[in-house]
Amino acid sequence: IPLITSRFYNLKVNSYGHNATGAIIWTLRYLFYYIAGFGLIFIVFNVIKSKRDFFISFAVLIASSFPVILVGLYQKYFNAGFGNVSFWVNAGRVNSTFTDPNALGSYIILLFPLFIAAAIFFKKWYFKILTLAYLLVFVYLAFLSGSRNAFLSILLSLSIFAIIGVSIFLRYFLKKKIKKPNSSAYLSAGIVVLIIIILISAFIGLLLGTDVFKPMTESRETGIMLVDRVYKTVGVYYKTLKTEGFYKAIEAISSGREILWQQALFMFRDHPVSGVGQGAYFIELSDYHLKYHRGFHLIDFAGNYYLQILSELGFVGTVLVLFIFFLFIKKAFGYFLVRNSRSALKREDWLLAGIVISFAVMAAVFMLGPHTNFIEVQFLFCLVLGLIIAYINASSRESLNHDFRNEISEMKTVKVQEAKTDWKVPLKPGSFKEKISSISGQRYLNTASLKQMRFDLASLIALVFILVSFTAALTYSSVTDLSINYKQAQYSYENDYGFYGEEFEEGKSFRWTAKDASVVLSRTKSNRLIIPMKIVSPVDYRIPNFIRIYIDNTLVKIIKAKDDKWHDIEIDLKNFPKKRITVTISMNHSWVPKEYGISSDTRELGVKVGTLRYEE
Repeated sequence: IPLITSRFYNLKVNSYGHNATGAIIWTLRYLFYYIAGFGLIFIVFNVIKSKRDFFISFAVLIASSFPVILVGLYQKYFNAGFGNVSFWVNAGRVNSTFTDPNALGSYIILLFPLFIAAAIFFKKWYFKILTLAYLLVFVYLAFLSGSRNAFLSILLSLSIFAIIGVSIFLRYFLKKKIKKPNSSAYLSAGIVVLIIIILISAFIGLLLGTDVFKPMTESRETGIMLVDRVYKTVGVYYKTLKTEGFYKAIEAISSGREILWQQALFMFRDHPVSGVGQGAYFIELSDYHLKYHRGFHLIDFAGNYYLQILSELGFVGTVLVLFIFFLFIKKAFGYFLVRNSRSALKREDWLLAGIVISFAVMAAVFMLGPHTNFIEVQFLFCLVLGLIIAYINASSRESLNHDFRNEISEMKTVKVQEAKTDWKVPLKPGSFKEKISSISGQRYLNTASLKQMRFDLASLIALVFILVSFTAALTYSSVTDLSINYKQAQYSYENDYGFYGEEFEEGKSFRWTAKDASVVLSRTKSNRLIIPMKIVSPVDYRIPNFIRIYIDNTLVKIIKAKDDKWHDIEIDLKNFPKKRITVTISMNHSWVPKEYGISSDTRELGVKVGTLRYEE
């Protein structure tokens, strides 16, 4: 609309009734979330320079849970409505200091692995006990939130730590029994861990096939929100699995998510390159319900982070997000593999492990919801990402400094005279100066490589091509099937504006328009639309009056004012076969009768338009 009219009109943008202002604010808000979140990663990366800075940040992150726990307990036992809305109060779920209980659940997802890592990190037994006690209270908060995703993430985190523990035990066992374990021994250990995972999965599968969960099909209330929700979910899943099969069971416990997932896939199918636009899934959802699932009225997020990215940013955006996640995983695993190969892993590396597990678990639970749509969760998630890189960089700097000092200490036998040699003289291979220069240069390169990303010509061309393709695809969609004019004709909602009330002139009915006017018409079999029109203006403009007529968003005719008589403007509609079309009339000038002393009429007037009609 702004591209074909001279002013902004707060029109409806979907069948649900959202208006243009709300849609713009919504989109800009989530754009800010993404920009601010990734900006935080770079801030953390550049501010945290040492392990000491990292330890302080880690401690602050853990300590942040204390007021969260206090507020959550206060809501539970003293004032359920404190900082909470009636919907969640009636549901018996607490949100603590977060937007809602699900956002609190996302906070628990990210922090739970950090508590375990901290408990492993501490050497003193009383610190371990204190941390574990604190952890139990934190887990109780998860029960109060009623978040099933938080419950699932706790199990997943514990499983990962258990697998790591088994791996460490096997490695210790191999070293104890075999003086120099070879690759075959490590491979065997890996196979053992894999078999354990498969056996656990098979055991769970067997349980689902038995009647062990049958009691959960009976309705029971324990008073603990999370227990009741999990109990009900497992019961519904088991009952549906037995009667209708696996896929129906998933639908039964998805709380409508399966339809939201399907709508995201439909959006991607319709706009594979660019998606429907960043933050626009929520805005487009009601129209897709009309198109594919009439009668389903849930307006929510996609229920899956990756599907929401796929629907909003298309193939290009999804690949970019997955690539960023891959880089973080690659960086973290590379660090652990190199340190492990050198037997250089330290106790504090458990803190990094906790943060990496926090990221990995959240990345897995993203399959069940776009949790970073909460601004507080987005910031916390990006903080975790930033801390991963910050720790690895700080550790690399520390290692480089250590290696540098060791190399210099080994050169104490070098002649003092050589050390006093003019640095401008070419360095002799193997000399003291040459070695220091080599070590310093390597140190610089290793640290600089962590901060710089360079593109060769081919990569730069590919990046430009991707950006141009994405922009072109989104622009095309914005003026075609994602535009207001197209959608209101397709989904039967109307944005008629700019037409004043009916008047009569010499027995002929007409309506004045404002400077811009628009109306939705139903099509007939005729391809000839007649628009009676008369331009009346007391103003003698240097640039004469022009009228532009659009069908949907396509300019079909430009009319120059020549006289003040009625003219039938004929529009050919053979290229517009849809059942409904949007006709927009836009003028380059308008006038107000009162300003020229003609009458007391304060309306802004454009052109007189008679009754629109079709002719064979």
